[in-house]
Amino acid sequence: MATYPEAKAIVIKLLTGVTRPRIDIAANYGDGAKYNADSELLHDLGIPPERMFSIVRRFNSELHRIGVARRVTSDALAEQETIGDVITLFCEVAEIKIPAGEPK
Repeated sequence: MATYPEAKAIVIKLLTGVTRPRIDIAANYGDGAKYNADSELLHDLGIPPERMFSIVRRFNSELHRIGVARRVTSDALAEQETIGDVITLFCEVAEIKIPAGEPK
């Protein structure tokens, strides 16, 4: 089972892979940085909902890699609006406790 920081890093890596042009989210993420949990997938990162469909297989593979049998649907992933929403979804499916004040 993954920890919250590991889950957060997995999600940020997955999202980085679908930014166009490529944005290094991890290098620009956190308190006071350009991106945070409230950053919008479409407006801030240029990731439209239909592009989220393209990462569902990788998202589910990452869940499987950390020992989670549950899966996320393409529609559930495409409904997420912010980085924090995707982190929360990953953690909920993986049953990873989200620390107070997170995601941020």
